[in-house]
Amino acid sequence: MSKENNGWISAKTQPVPSNGYFLACTHKKDIKILFRTSEYECLVKGNSLYTVDVKDITHWQPLPESPKD
Repeated sequence: MSKENNGWISAKTQPVPSNGYFLACTHKKDIKILFRTSEYECLVKGNSLYTVDVKDITHWQPLPESPKD
């Protein structure tokens, strides 16, 4: 796994895996927590979830476990 920019992985060189929790940076330079399954992806914001087009993600980092509330 190639890493760059202090652990950020480019989505162009390595797509976001299909399952797990990730930090995701979007084209708008927003950093969000991403929860992705093979069926859908959503970004966690506060206590709510909202969907995102994975094509909008420019860089990502894996999270070792699910984020705690």
